[in-house]
Amino acid sequence: MRCCRLLGVFLLRDYSYGVILVALCWVLAIDTESLCAQGPARAVDSIGLGSVTASRIEPSGMQALVAIEGGLRVVSKGAETNRAETKDPIRFESARSFPISRSIQSPFSQINSLDFSPDASRLLIAGGDPGQLGGVECIEWPSSTRLGLFQTEDQGRAIGDVVTEVDWFPGGSQWVESHWSGWVLVRRIDGTVRVKFWGHTGPVLSAMAWDEQTAISSGLDQTIKVWRVADGEQVRSLDNHTGAVVQLLGYDGPSDKRLLVSAGRDRTIRLWDPSIGRLIRFVKLTEVPVRMELSDTGLIVALENGSICEVSLPSLRIDRTVSISPRRIAAMVQSSRGVWWFW
Repeated sequence: MRCCRLLGVFLLRDYSYGVILVALCWVLAIDTESLCAQGPARAVDSIGLGSVTASRIEPSGMQALVAIEGGLRVVSKGAETNRAETKDPIRFESARSFPISRSIQSPFSQINSLDFSPDASRLLIAGGDPGQLGGVECIEWPSSTRLGLFQTEDQGRAIGDVVTEVDWFPGGSQWVESHWSGWVLVRRIDGTVRVKFWGHTGPVLSAMAWDEQTAISSGLDQTIKVWRVADGEQVRSLDNHTGAVVQLLGYDGPSDKRLLVSAGRDRTIRLWDPSIGRLIRFVKLTEVPVRMELSDTGLIVALENGSICEVSLPSLRIDRTVSISPRRIAAMVQSSRGVWWFW
């Protein structure tokens, strides 16, 4: 404080010296900014953690795609992640400080979902401008050349709101997409609409390709719907959740029986046999789940309070809950066996 007062007196006593000093400081500030711009690649922190909306591990397994407003960023820690040893079978690493090696522009102000084709040659980017227009962009990977931008429903009608999730079918010739407006669409690889499903009474939050003949979706209306792709008919509705169903995953259970895992805002994870519409079991969580991913042993579930919950499958036993972030986790990916990156 005393130094500031002395500087003020000096400037008042000799105006010309003051002007020179201010000009010098301005030049130094510009040079410093220029040097910083030429320094190491920026990290995700510099774009704002709150803007991360989706993530996906790149096919090589060494990099991750992070969706932010208006585009994607490719981030990587490097080979040391794979060499690191830990006593814990699962380790969580904040990827906020990882450098950005590449940027990919997107036409969407909000990106909600990313999915690589089964052969890793194409990437689907789903999102839009909330309340205005939504769509799916398909780009070639890794060149990022645009192959198509699809912002209309069938019969050429514009999509009226964001696409919330997109998922390739196993054969890689079509995908399913869920819409905030309540629609679920199946598109062929050229972007034309094959079939449209209608049955949710509100925004659809998640959609997945179960097999080549079946798609499954869930939404704000607390239901899970099973659809027949051939004719667009609803096969059944699973109505046990008492809150919005935010995400669906497929799990290859015992005896090669494929089961469905759902996460809801009723603080539950539920395990289903969708072929007969049976709820097998559920587990109650301490907080609302915001994201879940399959791990080598079961599920990794991100909770609304910044904790991670490890859940065994098919028992749905909660093995461990760890607080890893002071804020809500926006996205997470498994970078290598036992190592998870989160934002």
